[in-house]
Amino acid sequence: MTAQAWFEETQKAAARACASLAYPDFAKVDYRGWPVDLKQELQASPAFTVQAAPEFAAKGAVACDWATALAEHGDLVEKYFGRAASF
Repeated sequence: MTAQAWFEETQKAAARACASLAYPDFAKVDYRGWPVDLKQELQASPAFTVQAAPEFAAKGAVACDWATALAEHGDLVEKYFGRAASF
């Protein structure tokens, strides 16, 4: 299975699991001051880039966007992404 296919299956499993969860209680969170603009168009490309610090890169750390992670490091995404979740 490709990393992309694995990620899609993981998303589907998470969506099925969410159906049985309770809705969050937004009354406990004052979100009115959050700097979120829900009318803004989603960007097709990353708004910024990140790079692992040299000392972490030397140990094998990778910092990249999801598309690159799935395309170039799918084995690592599959190994580590969502490992604490059980669905």
